[in-house]
Amino acid sequence: MKTFREKFNEFDSTYSLSDKARDHLMTFVKMFERMLQTHFEQFQPLVHTFGSISNGLATSNSDCDLFIQFANIHVDKLDYYTSMIALEVIEKLMKMEFGLQLRNDHSTIIHSRRCPIIKLNFRQCLRHLQSKIPVHKQSRIEFTKCDISLVSMYGVHNSRLLNFFTHYDRRFYELTMVLKYWAKTNDLISSHMFSTYAFTMLIVFFLQQQNPPVLPTVNDLNRLAKKSIFLKQPAPQQQQQQQQSIHHWDFDFCDDIELIGKSRNRKPTSLLLLEFFKQGVHCNKFELAEEKERNQFNTFNMTSFFCIEDPFVLDHNVAYNVRTRNVYRFFASLRKVSDRMNERNCLDILLDKPLTFDMNPDLFPSCNLYRYELIMDEQNGQFELRQRQKPLMKFNDVDRMWQLMMKFFLHIIQQLFTNYFFMPTSNFHISKDNRMISCHPHWPTLNKIINSKHWPQLSQIVQSKTPGSIDMLRCFRNRFRKELNERGQDVNTTTTNNIDNNNNEEWFNLSYSYDPHDSNFFANFDVNAVRSSTFAILDVIIVTLQIFLHAIDRPDPMETFGQCYRTFLLKSDDD
Repeated sequence: MKTFREKFNEFDSTYSLSDKARDHLMTFVKMFERMLQTHFEQFQPLVHTFGSISNGLATSNSDCDLFIQFANIHVDKLDYYTSMIALEVIEKLMKMEFGLQLRNDHSTIIHSRRCPIIKLNFRQCLRHLQSKIPVHKQSRIEFTKCDISLVSMYGVHNSRLLNFFTHYDRRFYELTMVLKYWAKTNDLISSHMFSTYAFTMLIVFFLQQQNPPVLPTVNDLNRLAKKSIFLKQPAPQQQQQQQQSIHHWDFDFCDDIELIGKSRNRKPTSLLLLEFFKQGVHCNKFELAEEKERNQFNTFNMTSFFCIEDPFVLDHNVAYNVRTRNVYRFFASLRKVSDRMNERNCLDILLDKPLTFDMNPDLFPSCNLYRYELIMDEQNGQFELRQRQKPLMKFNDVDRMWQLMMKFFLHIIQQLFTNYFFMPTSNFHISKDNRMISCHPHWPTLNKIINSKHWPQLSQIVQSKTPGSIDMLRCFRNRFRKELNERGQDVNTTTTNNIDNNNNEEWFNLSYSYDPHDSNFFANFDVNAVRSSTFAILDVIIVTLQIFLHAIDRPDPMETFGQCYRTFLLKSDDD
């Protein structure tokens, strides 16, 4: 049987970027830099690689990230309009030098307000460069995408840190390459999920939390850098080192492995992989919130369920864009792998085919509930979304938030049954601790909904799941009401004579569980139902709840939620 090291070396030889491909890429970088220096000599342009290509973690399908620094422009960060003008000029120069065609599959400019870039089809570009590269240096083209930016040096310094970790401890490289492959195979590194950088920083944090740590913290590296500067280096070098600062953020760290000392942790990579899945990564989110408030890092995005602090820019959450549904997908993936994994088969499990699992029901709380809160009017029982006055600082605050969410769910379900499904005699119960809602429907009317000729229209909202779906729900309500009237049933009163003997049977219950010791999993919602013939309409109920959660998750949640909620609540003149 092959050892872990033998298996990893086989995997690494095919997955990591080859030396020839790296040399090929660096040839392009040097040619690109010479082109810029020819046309922008007065600004002294320099081209830096960052991301996977420079941090030592590149794979054969990694993107190539380039940053253009103008040494004679003494600003920490170029503004959006200056960046856009420069990128337009650079793209035209690339057409002249490399034969690129503008606005086709060769290159395009992404007009992002945060960081505008040129996206270059690197395979196409290299075809134009073949005549300029000596035959003996031509190699297999592995990179397919190249992003060129010139906004800030943040990415360059972050890559420098990861490159240091790669050389500091081999286990970081092995762990990251395997986990990155597994995450990409299972779509955990994708849009609205982890970026490659965020997932890598999650691994860094995991290794720093080991006892003893596998990797040193950036604070420790920064202190060692300051100490070594003033003890060992002459004054001019001290001044040069002190300039590793951008926008008051200190990017300096010690990279002298002898001075730092090797890690005293002797766990093999296979055991660290096992612990990553068995134990997970833990962070007290409330302590983090208190720290950010104390240091006045008000722009740190606490609304995401994942809070991964950038090692240098301490007010930036690198996992801010992870969607709520994907948080659950990540933890479900961890559990599924950990159930099968041991120290011997860990690499075989992670390099196996993608995972498959059922994510039903599709009911996930909104990340924006950390910034906004639902307020219930005790007089009329209606709800309003407002900006949260006080941050969630304690576990009990979160528990009360979910209890109020359950009351809101009950309110929406009651409105659905009474005003849309015309089932006023259905019974609903919420437990004393507000953790479970149970529903006992009027079964004859429920069956009429399922057998209604307008049912296909109602089922369409399951596919839509947007705040605009409330209009589809209202349209079904009007047609279903007309259908019931044509059958001679008064929709405004349902007599007890129509209730069958099974009316006391529970149809479904909705509950949530909250573990105060796990700040990653804030709440799990579970739906249990009987009678499989009714699952389709239960999906409509779940989607209706989800529509409001989506409204809360929008960039303008108060306006979107308010409009959605007002549309949902029927007025007297709607009949």
